[in-house]
Amino acid sequence: MPNPLEKINDRVSNLRTRLGGVDLRQNAIFIALLVLIAFFAITSPNHASITPDNWSNLVVQNGYILVLAIGMVMVIIAGHIDLSVGSVACFIGAAAGILACRPLEQTGWAWLPKIPWAVALIGAVLIGGIVGMWQGFWIAYVGIPAFIVTLAGMLLFRGLALVLLQSSNIGPFPDSFRLIGNGFVDKANILGHNFGMKNYNAAALVITAVGVVALLLQSFAM
Repeated sequence: MPNPLEKINDRVSNLRTRLGGVDLRQNAIFIALLVLIAFFAITSPNHASITPDNWSNLVVQNGYILVLAIGMVMVIIAGHIDLSVGSVACFIGAAAGILACRPLEQTGWAWLPKIPWAVALIGAVLIGGIVGMWQGFWIAYVGIPAFIVTLAGMLLFRGLALVLLQSSNIGPFPDSFRLIGNGFVDKANILGHNFGMKNYNAAALVITAVGVVALLLQSFAM
């Protein structure tokens, strides 16, 4: 009669053979993510964690983190670290809000002309570029470690954000400005109705399919 331990060893060996070309260390985070998704899908009432509304809320609420992560990846690949990313995002957001809303109820902004919100976004991007060049100058040309420069930047730009906002909220923001973060592509599902897909957002499916194809082509090109 075969030993149960031998059966287990054989199965483990077969699994290792099948996964021979897979780097588990590199892909462990994806496996853990799939396990977490499956766990919460099973335990949440009516499988609420995998509903389209929940996925949409996750993307809307964490979209800015994805944008920041793209820049952080480049910094980390270069062997540096950026401790000021949160404070810089706060400072640039405050600048964008000042430019887009022109809060005349706060003292000191009477000189600022009223500009369209699209121009305000461009101005905020330019300010962000100047902030990046400022910190990059001290790191690349002066030779100060990125840890020290960005630690100082974390305190500096958080304070500048409070100075810009004068420790108060501003608003209201233009509706078109708010749609950037809270709007939906083809919310009325016009494309879906035209192709008989009333229960699915056809525009979102097309964008997702294009993104998946682009990632596949990129992986093959590498």
